Amino acid sequence: PCSMTTSIRCYLSPVSNMTAALESLIQQPYGCFEQTSSIAYPMIMAQQYLTSHYVPAESSKIEKALAYISQSYTKLIGFEVKSGAGELTGGFDWFGNSPASESLTAYGLLEF
Repeated sequence: PCSMTTSIRCYLSPVSNMTAALESLIQQPYGCFEQTSSIAYPMIMAQQYLTSHYVPAESSKIEKALAYISQSYTKLIGFEVKSGAGELTGGFDWFGNSPASESLTAYGLLEF
């Protein structure tokens, strides 16, 4: 049996193509700080576009994006480095381990 499949999509306008592309940016966050950030930032842009060009049929996509953005921020906050006493030290690391990475902390501050 053949294990390959293919599909073809035809779009009536560039806007419908863009809407499909924006949908592909809505993903559940995963991985380390950098991977989560790489998912969250474009998803925020997609959510803002979908919200500003609101079409009632898109409301479920907007809600899904908002839920994933919330998950992303919760996950990102989890990468803040903690001291041995469990207190936050004010920096971020790829997996939340000490010491904090200065460049990653700067990148994280841009997102928050």
